[in-house]
Amino acid sequence: EEKGGGILRHLVVRATFEGVLVCVVTSGNALPYADKLADMLKAELEKSGTALVGLVHNINPKATNVILGTKYRPVAGKDDIDENISGMSFRVRTPSFLQVNHEQTEKLYATALDMLRPKVSESIFDIYCGMGTITLMAAKSAGHVTGIEYVQESVDDAKYNAANNGIQNVSFYAGTAGRILPELVE
Repeated sequence: EEKGGGILRHLVVRATFEGVLVCVVTSGNALPYADKLADMLKAELEKSGTALVGLVHNINPKATNVILGTKYRPVAGKDDIDENISGMSFRVRTPSFLQVNHEQTEKLYATALDMLRPKVSESIFDIYCGMGTITLMAAKSAGHVTGIEYVQESVDDAKYNAANNGIQNVSFYAGTAGRILPELVE
């Protein structure tokens, strides 16, 4: 990173009940030996009884410490992975935020919702809602929940997750809270 050399910048791995989604972040447009890499990952994961859900190539040519670039290219399998949290199903793509420890995620979210105690008479704002996990869980008890998130792909996932879980009393907006909240207040 200091010298800006080489091809491989980062490796992002997500593991859920479904299997493993791998994203290789490179500094350029090429991912050498992409097919061989996919075959190798699949074979190694299968040895442990785990499936390779997908291999995604992300391109980040900028001289920055930001991990992901804006261009994604599916190499093998899917470009998303499914996760079940507290009885709900969530689609997760590489740019979407997700807690890494499943058991602690469920405990954390249950604690947050217990402290919040949403009521049907209330409207709630979930600022930086990610892919809508807490937003959708709160919507089970609240009158309406509005999620605001800066990452457009996460908002797309949140909308998908709401529809997939049959939750209609939610709205999602992409942008900064500093811009979106004043617009909603007006």
